[in-house]
Amino acid sequence: MVVLRCQELVLRLVWKRLINLAAEEGHDFGDENPCDVYVIGLGDVGASVLKTVQQLRHAGYSAEANLVQRSLKAQFKSARS
Repeated sequence: MVVLRCQELVLRLVWKRLINLAAEEGHDFGDENPCDVYVIGLGDVGASVLKTVQQLRHAGYSAEANLVQRSLKAQFKSARS
């Protein structure tokens, strides 16, 4: 399960980088659906963060989170990108 999450995170990062490189080359992919809510957790709260994201999505919001334990500053940077 943890390996799958790591692979998923790597794929997301690679995909995001490819999109950014293509945009720098002038390719237009149209409007991106913005994220309504980015959930940030401090400490060992991965399960709570995941549950909150699932509840928000069930309520109709576009919600994202990073389940890797990182500093608050790093999570805010991730939320902005």
